[in-house]
Amino acid sequence: ARNFVEIQLNGESLKEIKYAHNDHGINKGTELAFCVGFLNSYDGKSSIKLATGQKDTFCLNGLPLNTNSLVKFQHSKTFVEHLHEFKKVIKQDYQKFLISVEQSQILASTFMGYYDMVDFLNRYNSIDEEGSPLFNDKFIESMKTRFESEEKYRGSNVFSLQSALTNYTTYGGPNSRDSFNSIQSRESKIKPLFDGIKHDYLEIAA
Repeated sequence: ARNFVEIQLNGESLKEIKYAHNDHGINKGTELAFCVGFLNSYDGKSSIKLATGQKDTFCLNGLPLNTNSLVKFQHSKTFVEHLHEFKKVIKQDYQKFLISVEQSQILASTFMGYYDMVDFLNRYNSIDEEGSPLFNDKFIESMKTRFESEEKYRGSNVFSLQSALTNYTTYGGPNSRDSFNSIQSRESKIKPLFDGIKHDYLEIAA
């Protein structure tokens, strides 16, 4: 048996970003929260996993901060003995969170209309080794719908696209599972799109 617990760290962990290019007058900003997740087993048959993330307090979408270096600990030590290692990882990833908040503000301040979003999806829907697009038509259409929904509340900006992506990774579709591993799988699937946002709107802008 396994148990997943997520803790939202309040107080200083809440950082507000402001939406630009929002003509709707709704939700001028949102708070992003630093969260820590633990995945553990009751019987010790699986390792302890520690993951950190950024959570949008408006819609509860999650954005991973260390997915590529998910920390795992074996049960050779007691939980208390792992605390020093946990604290070290959390401290490091909190600094990543602060950087991520700054980047989210850049995205929220950068214009992106519907057709800009469609062009972005087309450019990053590259062909894989088997000669097929990375994402099928159903997925692309669902992302267009999600973006339109986000745009109504957050405005025409790149943060709306990021929020559409995190909505997918957090919740998936109507029949999707919300387990830790399922969310990780969805995050891995659309990593090229997250990387595309970073390349087009953060690295080039810098």
